[in-house]
Amino acid sequence: MRLGAEGENSEDDAIRLLSSMFSPRHSAEDKKRLLSEEFHINVTEEMGQEVSQMCNLSTGIFESGMEKGMEKGMEKGMEKGMEKGIEKGTLETLFALVKKGLLSVTNAAQQVNMEPAVFEEKYRAFYG
Repeated sequence: MRLGAEGENSEDDAIRLLSSMFSPRHSAEDKKRLLSEEFHINVTEEMGQEVSQMCNLSTGIFESGMEKGMEKGMEKGMEKGMEKGIEKGTLETLFALVKKGLLSVTNAAQQVNMEPAVFEEKYRAFYG
C-alpha cells in the first residue's frame, strides 16, 4: 500500500483515508476534521478520543524508530543511492565514449570491471 504523502493524494478513498490517519504530519484535530469533512464520517466523542490515542501512539512509534536507528538507515540509503547514481553516470559516460568511437566496448567494460558482453548488453539497452 502507498501510505504517506503519496497516499494522501491518491484517488482511492481508502488509501487516502488510511494515509491521512497514519500520517505523523497531521494533528488529532486535523484528522477528526478530515474524517468529518472529506470522508463524511460522523466523529463521535468516543471516536475522537480513539483518534487522539492513535495520534499519540503513532508519534511515539515514529520518534522511537528515529531513536533506534532510522537515521542510520537513512544514511545508508543515501549512500547507496549516491553510489548507484555515480555508477549510472559512469556507465552513461562510457556509453557516450563508445558511441562516439573514442573507446571500444572491451576497454569501456574494463573501466567498470565488467565482462564486455554484459557491458554491450547494457549499452544496447541504454540506446534502445
